[in-house]
Amino acid sequence: MKTKTTPKTDKVSKEISKTKSKTQTKTVAPEVQEEVTLAETTKKPGFVIPKLNPIFLLIPLVVLLIAIAAFYLRPMVIVASVNGEQISRLDLIQELEKQGGQQTLNKLITQTLIYQEATKQNVTVSDEEVNQEIASIEETLTQQGRNLDELLAEQNLTREDLTNDIRLQKLAETMAAKDITVTDEEVDQYLEENQDSIPQNINREEMKSDLRDQMLEQKKNSAVSEWVSSLMSGANIIYYKTF
Repeated sequence: MKTKTTPKTDKVSKEISKTKSKTQTKTVAPEVQEEVTLAETTKKPGFVIPKLNPIFLLIPLVVLLIAIAAFYLRPMVIVASVNGEQISRLDLIQELEKQGGQQTLNKLITQTLIYQEATKQNVTVSDEEVNQEIASIEETLTQQGRNLDELLAEQNLTREDLTNDIRLQKLAETMAAKDITVTDEEVDQYLEENQDSIPQNINREEMKSDLRDQMLEQKKNSAVSEWVSSLMSGANIIYYKTF
């Protein structure tokens, strides 16, 4: 059985078709599309931790190092504080220079001249020689009831200072007094000239041995002193500061 299509029904169907066609072919206006695109691109991103400049990370370390350096280097600048008033190292040095600046400078000049001459003559002193001399000094002090380290501390010296002094002295003696001797005749002559001051109950042979060592030391010191004076007179020494 065929269904009859009325004009009214056909009209409705045509309207529905037109509506679907319009819906499928509808496009978004440019203004609307631009707004959508802008909205999408301006969406807020998620939270991002900002990157720090490495220089800022080093600042605490630098501050810490400066504080440590100031603590340990302070004695290089300040030597004392009196009721909050500081005494600088420069003040101390200037006062010491007034009291013994020239003497200390002369000692440094003498040391330099001796080492220069030792290098020129290829003269050396072994550690064994130095250690033997120190051992001899210690033995003598022990017999006297003294201690070497305590004696050095009293003079504000160290074993290193003593070692350097002995090495310097032996270098000078090797170059200036290596041929010096003391004869038996010299010892006997001294005893004869000073017999009134010599105890009678002392062992004469032991006394001669000790006396020979003392006389030899005196001769060496005199020879070294004259030799150093000749080195200074022949050296080109320029003083940039006088005391």
